[in-house]
Amino acid sequence: MKISEADRELDEILSRGHDEREAVNIKKIFWEDLFNYKGGIDRALHTREMIVFRDAMRKLERGLPIQYVTEIAFFYNYRFEVNEAVLIPRPETEELVYKMLSDRVEGKVLDIGTGSGCIAVTIKCRRPNCDVEAIDVSSRAIEVAKRNAEKHDATIKFQNLDFLDEKSWFSLERYDVIISNPPYISRDEISEMSISTLEHEPAVALFPEDEDVLIFYKKIAAFGKDHILPGGKIYLECNEFNALEVKALFQENGYEKVEIEQDLQGKNRMIIVG
Repeated sequence: MKISEADRELDEILSRGHDEREAVNIKKIFWEDLFNYKGGIDRALHTREMIVFRDAMRKLERGLPIQYVTEIAFFYNYRFEVNEAVLIPRPETEELVYKMLSDRVEGKVLDIGTGSGCIAVTIKCRRPNCDVEAIDVSSRAIEVAKRNAEKHDATIKFQNLDFLDEKSWFSLERYDVIISNPPYISRDEISEMSISTLEHEPAVALFPEDEDVLIFYKKIAAFGKDHILPGGKIYLECNEFNALEVKALFQENGYEKVEIEQDLQGKNRMIIVG
């Protein structure tokens, strides 16, 4: 089978659940990331490539996001392994990391809910002098994050622990920077979310298990009182619909400087404390 013939099959599958713009983007990722094909000669797929192609098509038919099909996602121009144990990195999280890096803060960094490790690994790669630690409740996510750190030669201390359990805090130190993209989506927003996200991305990384949608921010505010070093800062991604509530929460907990930052879409998506 030639690439042109395979591409027509891909078009057929993508036409069932994606608009034209989405299909074009998915096709580009599909051919580049799986086959290193960026156009040119309409060559034949060899036997191994055909196996990869058929497996990928089955995954697309099941509705998997293209990043889970290729098991590749890019974050801050770094290539990360992703699978259904971790969230697919989002552009707004890149903006959170950019904000932290642009502030030129260094020292000991804690990434809460590391997932694929994209935040922790990027910080370590861009700020080699930082001492980076990353935690996650999912042991499967920690394994993915460890592999990503190894691929990028990033020395990071990983711990598999439940941050909501305050007893686990005794194994954590004091930090110059705390950064997190915690679960913050209310289950009331499910009807607005894509089916592929709901069916394939880990719910534990999307929705707080507690009925309180702000539970992670409350815990981080409490944790920071004893675990943030003098002059330290906290960087948090948040839901645009409750950013004001998160800001008020930190102010009520005695944090004097709490700012809301907007993303490139003009939405209130970041909380900067300190």
